[in-house]
Amino acid sequence: GEKEVKGDSPYGLALLGFSLFMDGLMAACQSVLKQKDTTNKITVTTNTISAYCRAPTAMETMLYINLYATFILLPASHYVGQFQRGIAMLCSNSSTKSILLLQLNLSAALGQVFIFLTIHHFSSW
Repeated sequence: GEKEVKGDSPYGLALLGFSLFMDGLMAACQSVLKQKDTTNKITVTTNTISAYCRAPTAMETMLYINLYATFILLPASHYVGQFQRGIAMLCSNSSTKSILLLQLNLSAALGQVFIFLTIHHFSSW
């Protein structure tokens, strides 16, 4: 028999819409954060304390985003049991899986560096 074709779920479409909204919001915030003036400094004033802050580099931005994601997603994955299943898969005796997983992670890391450097040098607009 033929397989039944399912349509898009409203939940998935809502997640996609929310993701795109947050991506646009983040691009606007990053452009303000990386705004350059003649001194290339951003002034932050709190009561009587003034500090000069520089815009973060692409690598610093990537580091902070990855740390934030780790602090949020590691406990969440442990809570729902995905962390334990992932560790069990890594500890299985299949060397082919380990090599494929290493290649996947390496290509994802290189892709992330490429995207961050591209956005840093050419802006997100």
